[in-house]
Amino acid sequence: MLESSSKKKTNMLEFENLNMQQFQMVPLILGFTTIPFMKLLWKPIVLSIIFLTASLPKMIFPQTVGLTLSGGGAKGLAHIGLIKALEENNIPIDYIAGTSMGAIVGGLYAIGYTTDEMEALLNSDEFRRWSQGIIDTDEEYYYKLKKESSDWIEFPFSNVNGEIKALLPTNLISPEQMDLRFMQFLEPAIAGAEYDFNKLMVPFFCIATDVHRNKPVTLTQGNLSSAVRASMTFPGYYKPITIDSVLLFDGGMENNFPTNLMQERFKPDVLIGCKVASNPKKPDEDNIFLQLENVFMKNTNYQMPKNGILVEPSVDEFGLFDFNQFDSLFNRGYQAAQLKMDSIKLLIHRRVPTEELNLKRENFRKQIKPFVIDNIYITGVDNQTVDYILKNIKRNRQLLTFEEFEKEYFKILSDKLVRSVYPRAQFNPNTGYFDMYLKIKTKNEFSVSVGGNISSNLRNTGFVDLDYYFQKKNIYNLYSNMFIGKFYNSITGKFRMDFPPRTIKRDRVISPFYIDLSATTNYWNYFKLSSEWFVDSESPTQISQKEVHFQSNFGRPVNTRGIFYMGFSYGELYDEYFQTNLVAKDDVADVTTFDYSSIHATYEFSTLNYKEYPNQGRFLKLQTRYVTGQEKYRPGTTPELEYQNKSESGHSWYSMLADYQSYFKANPRFTLGIRATVLYSNKSAFSNSMSTLLSAFSFTPFPQSKVMLLENYRSHGYGAFGLIPIFTFTKAIDLRIEAYLYQPYQYIYHHDFYTTYSGKFPNPIIMASAALVFHSPLGPLAATASYFTNEETPYYFQVSFGYLLFNKRGID
Repeated sequence: MLESSSKKKTNMLEFENLNMQQFQMVPLILGFTTIPFMKLLWKPIVLSIIFLTASLPKMIFPQTVGLTLSGGGAKGLAHIGLIKALEENNIPIDYIAGTSMGAIVGGLYAIGYTTDEMEALLNSDEFRRWSQGIIDTDEEYYYKLKKESSDWIEFPFSNVNGEIKALLPTNLISPEQMDLRFMQFLEPAIAGAEYDFNKLMVPFFCIATDVHRNKPVTLTQGNLSSAVRASMTFPGYYKPITIDSVLLFDGGMENNFPTNLMQERFKPDVLIGCKVASNPKKPDEDNIFLQLENVFMKNTNYQMPKNGILVEPSVDEFGLFDFNQFDSLFNRGYQAAQLKMDSIKLLIHRRVPTEELNLKRENFRKQIKPFVIDNIYITGVDNQTVDYILKNIKRNRQLLTFEEFEKEYFKILSDKLVRSVYPRAQFNPNTGYFDMYLKIKTKNEFSVSVGGNISSNLRNTGFVDLDYYFQKKNIYNLYSNMFIGKFYNSITGKFRMDFPPRTIKRDRVISPFYIDLSATTNYWNYFKLSSEWFVDSESPTQISQKEVHFQSNFGRPVNTRGIFYMGFSYGELYDEYFQTNLVAKDDVADVTTFDYSSIHATYEFSTLNYKEYPNQGRFLKLQTRYVTGQEKYRPGTTPELEYQNKSESGHSWYSMLADYQSYFKANPRFTLGIRATVLYSNKSAFSNSMSTLLSAFSFTPFPQSKVMLLENYRSHGYGAFGLIPIFTFTKAIDLRIEAYLYQPYQYIYHHDFYTTYSGKFPNPIIMASAALVFHSPLGPLAATASYFTNEETPYYFQVSFGYLLFNKRGID
């Protein structure tokens, strides 16, 4: 039992204030009464003894200082400024405690981080992405990601014992990124301290809240990353975590300023408190976070005891998530501490030289354990799933560095079977390495997504899909989607089987692969565009394309962001068109069908950050394809008599495609993108000029070009190069300009019945657009102006919301 500090000080006071009468017997005991000279000395001797006795505890036990840091979200960055000021003035910090953001700063300081190191970490773009749950595209496992579609929002449903229930989100931010980083930075240090927070460079504790009992919990031992993560888990924002079978979230809900616990636990002689929060304000009907604060947070006592001093940086104008305001918040904390420095120095007489503090850090860092991982244990799932996940973790040797584990961690997160992962590292003193425990929750569910595109030119398209995953020995996926609209309609169904890596010999491992089977029907209706908003002109000159195809592919990953797949397809193209504008209402369109089979091999690599209108990352697609099939032409009522004969002919060709785009960020406000596309084929003409044009390869680099039949940008081979300057106004709003030089091998002319071509490598033409884009959480909102050389409508403007991402063609 530790004695309370109030009792200790009372005893000292009583000792120092002893009545001199109690010492009147001292000279008698010493025999001074017989010696007159000695009678004069006994009082100074006794007073000296009293003074030395009173000073002895201070000489043996130096003055101690405890620092308490409140919660407050991003405002807690001011704590770093305060610590900087204390260290510059050689003020000691013997104990440290915090809640929420105070726990993060306090935990980092406790493991030996300097204020410069904290600034480098917490003021980085990486930390801001982690705090928002953003996983960089470089880290995602492209092989496992759901293929891009036109969805805006996904609605997951669980299927437990045949009962289907909607799964409501419990948190706004995915915590897996932050969980990994807390573990990366904190666990090697606490392992060196034998998982005792009192053995850190600076003894530390933090506060969390027991969700069930609604009481504060003081965390003093165990996994430091879990403790800090629990302390900063704001309800509804991050998912709560379980420690020792207790579900915990933000300590600020119950005790946002644990000075009382600092006093009880460590009994420092002096307390310093840094307060960057206040009790909840009156809720506003439009502010959800203020409403949550009032529901969950209890009022906290921010008063300091008599042996304490309170520092209050002026941070009221900052928000809970203003992590991009590091410099301002740091300065507020530093300035507030300097204003109180005279009072702090008056209260604290002890000083710690910088050299002594640096030596203390250096000695502590010597005991930090290297983050090398030996065993990996999976919990929360059945043995079959454990076996599947462990097989997917690539291990070239028994031990993994943290960087190697990090790649495998994001692979697991990218798996369609996995809903969430919580990592916990535990040092094993018997092996000298860390064991990794991964608590995994899987998706026993299917999901429904909705989306599409809404535009001012009436090329509106609705989208819905159904996605279902289940596991036996391998992972199986059933997928179906449907597009409905005036311009585009489609239905597809796909079945995919994912196979984990397999060891066939002692040192030979077959990488993971998938096999899929799909059936798709597509329909495009190229009715004539109008220059007026929300108006279309549909005339007998309309052109439509229908397609039904079946595909099967075999694919495997190539590193983290690449994929190679090959396969075959079989299908039929059905094109309806008129070859003249002189058409009566009862005229019948010409029809060309093409029954084909095809094989292909494709490599894709992508780190693009958006499905459409990307502004960072790279993309590369290399493809070779062989097609063979039979064309059948059936004339309608409009061709002249000499052309009204049915025809049938065979076609075979091969094609090669290379498509590359990349974005270079010059500064926070400007990015320059480039795109280069080259397509070569030995394709020949079809039975007439219009069927040749419709079957040709089209160049459609930006969304609006996908919904237009651009005759001058269709050919059997071409090269194109474009510049994409992007001007960024805010994180979500940019002005995107795309300008392309298009060089066909030959232009296709369809003014006559039979196909005619231009000369080889004719003059190139330009395609350009300018789009003001708002990247909303659901999808892009864009106002676009476009230019197409020599088209019937060269200039076009539209406003659209959503995606124009269609199901693949059979010979795309």
